[in-house]
Amino acid sequence: MEKTKSQNIKMEESRNYIQHASTNIRESCVKINDTIEKFEKISEASEDIGKILNIMKNISSQINILGINATIEASKVGSSGTGFAVVAQEIRNLSRMTSESLLRTKTLISYLQDAINTCSDSMRDNSQTLSGIIHHVDKIKCSFQEFEETALAQKEEILQLHQIMQELNVSTAQNNETVHNTNAICDNLFFNVSELAQITNNMHSLPTHYSLQ
Repeated sequence: MEKTKSQNIKMEESRNYIQHASTNIRESCVKINDTIEKFEKISEASEDIGKILNIMKNISSQINILGINATIEASKVGSSGTGFAVVAQEIRNLSRMTSESLLRTKTLISYLQDAINTCSDSMRDNSQTLSGIIHHVDKIKCSFQEFEETALAQKEEILQLHQIMQELNVSTAQNNETVHNTNAICDNLFFNVSELAQITNNMHSLPTHYSLQ
C-alpha cells in the first residue's frame, strides 16, 4: 500500500511538471510568433525605406546632371562665370557624396533585411518545432491520465482484495477456533469412552454371582 501511494505521488508530480512545461512552451510559442510579426513589420518598413532611398538616388542623379549642365554653361560664359562654376562643382560633389551615402545605406538595409528574414525563418522553424513538442507533451499527458485511471482502478481492486483477505482471515480464525473446540470435544469424548471401556472391562471381571441376570 505504501509503495502504491508513493507511486501515485510521483505520478502526480510528473503530471504537474508536464503541465507546467506545456504551459511554458505555449507561452514561448506566443512570444516567438509575436516576435516574427514584429520582424515582418520591420522588414516591410525596410522595404519602404529602400523605396525612399531609390527616390533620393534619382534626385541625387538629377542634381548631378544639373551640376554638370551648370558647369558647362559657366564655361561658356568665361571668366565671369568662374564663381558659378565653383558652385556647380560643389553641387556635383554633394550629389556624389549623397549617392555614395545612399548606396551604403541601401547596402546596410539590404543586409538588415536578409538578417531579419533569416531570424524570422529560424523563429518560424522553432515555433513549428515547439508546436510538435506540445503535441507530444499532450499525448504524454493523455497517457499519464490513462495510467492514472488504470492505477486508481487497480488501487480499488487492491482495496477490495485487501478487504476480502481481512474477511478471509477472520473466517480462518473462526474456523481455527471451531477446530480447536472440536478437538477439545473429541478429546473429552475419547476420555469418556476410555472410562466407559474400563468400566465395562471391570464389570466383566466381577464374580459370576455378581453377574446380572
